[in-house]
Amino acid sequence: MHLQLGKLLNAEASLNKLINSDLPAKTSFQVARLAKKISGDIVDFKKANQELIEKYGERKDGKLIIEKGKYKLGKNTKTFNEEYRALIESEIKIDFDLIELENIEGLTLQPKDLLLLESFITI
Repeated sequence: MHLQLGKLLNAEASLNKLINSDLPAKTSFQVARLAKKISGDIVDFKKANQELIEKYGERKDGKLIIEKGKYKLGKNTKTFNEEYRALIESEIKIDFDLIELENIEGLTLQPKDLLLLESFITI
């Protein structure tokens, strides 16, 4: 399956709910395999994102400036956003078995979780 990196990142918290849930053995195995397969992509994204921050972030005395919990980009904001958008819109290929909805029916999930997980679940 091809998936935009941003879609995977948006689903990360919802996937973590599945990872931390009691599921039937087969479903637990599927979720564990999926988590293992996507963990590298998530790590790679975080590294690339940090490189963008290092490249475009404003500095004072050689250190990145943080204001209100965010890195200050200043005049570099537009270029950073363009490169960041290209990064999250890049497609990744993940080979995995879809998780059957009936196997996670006992979980308490919010509708937003199901929306974010729709690429990973089959009905």
